[in-house]
Amino acid sequence: MLARGIRQLVLLLCIAVVPALMLASRHGGARPVSFGPGEIAPDSAGRFPAGSVQFVDVRSRDDYSRGHAPGAVRLNSAEWESLISGFYDAWEPGKNVIIYGRARSDEAGAVAHRLRAESRLEKIFVLKGIWEEWPRK
Repeated sequence: MLARGIRQLVLLLCIAVVPALMLASRHGGARPVSFGPGEIAPDSAGRFPAGSVQFVDVRSRDDYSRGHAPGAVRLNSAEWESLISGFYDAWEPGKNVIIYGRARSDEAGAVAHRLRAESRLEKIFVLKGIWEEWPRK
């Protein structure tokens, strides 16, 4: 009786392993990413029509100078007062705003929250991940 139970358990494990391996190979073993309201995936950022996005880079001046999204302006919490006018100079009505920063930082979310509160802009998205991950045309 015990041997039969063990055989059934092994059979069930084998049946469960096949779909799990197929799923893991399809997703490269990466863990699933969950998105909150206003968050977008890096591949979604590249799907906006050309000229319809204003990128906002919340990283440091040094990181920004090493590379940034085309046309991106810097804006972060620490330098808000000195940088916010640069954002308004670059932004045009109707443009989507995509805010990005370091992958393990909440700064992009904080800037998005403050920008929504102070500007009443509605089309503000936070890039979930880092800007280098989104495809450029």
